[in-house]
Amino acid sequence: MDVLSLYQAGKLPRALLFTGGAAAGEAVRAVKLHLCESESKPCGKCGACVRITRKVHPDVVSVKDEMPDGSYKIKPLRAVVDSGSLRPGGGARVYVFEAVDEMSEQCQNALLKFIEEPPEYNRFIFTAENDSRVLPTIMSRVVKINADGGAPDAPPESAEAVETVKAIMSALFRKSEYGAAAAFSRVKDRQVLSETLRLLLGEMKNALPRSKNKKGVLAAIDAVYEYVKRADANPNVSITAASCAAEIYKELFDVR
Repeated sequence: MDVLSLYQAGKLPRALLFTGGAAAGEAVRAVKLHLCESESKPCGKCGACVRITRKVHPDVVSVKDEMPDGSYKIKPLRAVVDSGSLRPGGGARVYVFEAVDEMSEQCQNALLKFIEEPPEYNRFIFTAENDSRVLPTIMSRVVKINADGGAPDAPPESAEAVETVKAIMSALFRKSEYGAAAAFSRVKDRQVLSETLRLLLGEMKNALPRSKNKKGVLAAIDAVYEYVKRADANPNVSITAASCAAEIYKELFDVR
């Protein structure tokens, strides 16, 4: 799904990461979707869209351009983070982090609280040539879009994965560790486990803005993201699923 489709479905997320050759163009389109003044967004013709194209919109912060030598450094980056409490002139302020994969680990860590507990009006757009260089804690807080033209759509998830995720989310809502483990135990196939974890990651990200336990949900999201990376490599599906269920419950409800 591309960024326009997300917007049209009413699911434009607070934080986006674009990869691929067309990432820069899609990032600009995402900025316009947030700030365009027309009913048909992005129109490309309104005052906001024109200012975005010219890079003079007051509510768009191109963070790399704010760096003294064009490369990310911790001190000026923290100054940008500190500016996040300033109210925008319009309805939103959009921070654009080009080439976030060029950031040091220290710089990426400095962004975590900025993007996980922002004021309602802040939005975040990242681009990366190599997202394997982006910290898992950042990746778990963004929606990734491959912006390469003609890139194949991801195959639809199996009905088994969809039903398993529904059962897991229902169990977690009831604070039932047994129910979550039982739902995970249905999965016997590695591919289905991988699909289940990716779907679960999406469901938990969607639940985050409404949750009163944001810290726990973020910790659980990080745990699921780690298991997404492990799922294809670990040959024992049952052990991986059981371990993931226990880890999610522990992080979500701070059970130690």
